[in-house]
Amino acid sequence: PEEFGGSDTGPMPTEFVAIGLASCFCLAIAFSARKRDIDPGEIAVDVTPHRAGAEPRHGRYEISVRGSLDQETLEKLVEGAKRVCWVSNTLQTAPEFAYRVEGAASG
Repeated sequence: PEEFGGSDTGPMPTEFVAIGLASCFCLAIAFSARKRDIDPGEIAVDVTPHRAGAEPRHGRYEISVRGSLDQETLEKLVEGAKRVCWVSNTLQTAPEFAYRVEGAASG
């Protein structure tokens, strides 16, 4: 953002998280369709992040799926995608973080 010295010409890191989630979930739907010998047709996945109050994190992601398949088939594919989407599964059960800091040698 410009208020932090940027030029506001690219995505924020948090936007990349939403982009990755949308992309992975779309791929998971296509994978779920192929497993069932279904042509997935056209699929669109949108992710809307919602901030967790005043905290510096997202508290909820809303995933919207649209497609050319009928409602019932698309819902079944979404259920299958929930099981195999790496990004949504990672976000639903937060991973541990280990931080390593390596400064320049003193002296």
